[in-house]
Amino acid sequence: MKTKIFILILLIAAYCQGQDNNILLKKTNTFPEGLTYSKKFKAIYTGSMMTGQLFAATKGTRRFNDLSMENTTKNIASLGMEEENGNLYVATGPNGTIEVFDIPTQKKINAYIVPKGLSKDQIFINDVAINGKTKGFVTDSFRPVIYSFVPHSKNAELEVWLDLENTGIQFKEGYNLNGIVLTKKAKYLLVIQTNTGKLYRIDTTTKETIEVKLTGESLLYGDGLSIRKKKLYVALNVSGAVAKVDLNDDFSTGTVTIVKEGFQFPTAVAVTGKKLYVLNSHLDKSGAESKVEEFEISVLSEF
Repeated sequence: MKTKIFILILLIAAYCQGQDNNILLKKTNTFPEGLTYSKKFKAIYTGSMMTGQLFAATKGTRRFNDLSMENTTKNIASLGMEEENGNLYVATGPNGTIEVFDIPTQKKINAYIVPKGLSKDQIFINDVAINGKTKGFVTDSFRPVIYSFVPHSKNAELEVWLDLENTGIQFKEGYNLNGIVLTKKAKYLLVIQTNTGKLYRIDTTTKETIEVKLTGESLLYGDGLSIRKKKLYVALNVSGAVAKVDLNDDFSTGTVTIVKEGFQFPTAVAVTGKKLYVLNSHLDKSGAESKVEEFEISVLSEF
């Protein structure tokens, strides 16, 4: 009997190895999509793709709470997001904006919108990367452009920073450019194309764009990104996995390995310190008859 109990303990330990207690979002049919970690507030943030409601979980807690943001993104999508200097920047998909919230005061302080004349079926503002107070970069999954804006500026328009038509990035049917991150000192942007699995490096000074040469596993269905030094973490939504890309010094080549499988349509990741947070969005279950009562952020300590 003791032998059986010992074996059971070993099996449980093996299953749980490298995974800490998950963080729960108990809101039926919320379908969170984006994720970001704030070192400043020691908190993790997410938001609903269906309602726009924003949520936060502070360090040491295992459950998300509503953020009562004034003029929140109510009834519009909350997708990719990033916290920078006390502000939360949120992409809103077909609404065509980056909404900006001051976290301490819980107030909306700005919104950057796509150029006039574009209809909602032409745009899908998916993710955002912020270079301090200098510049923000934004992906559009439907239009072959990278937008930019200047944080804290009064100019509330997203400007076309780079037209991708002559860069080698070919847009196809479906969701194209998605997750976006900045490398150290903001020298490069790294951007994933969901429907091809291709990863691109864009020089933020010259705008030179190259496809990163990858070996190993595929990044098809790549969604949200997170980077630490020369290691890039990629949520592979349809595949239900998280990949790691070990990049070379100039981010032009990389080796892809799978960190872990078995997630529920992961759309975002956030790496900080010794933790990797993975958002299980369940978006594949977001049909009219769906009823998903809770969502998990998986917390990994070995990755």
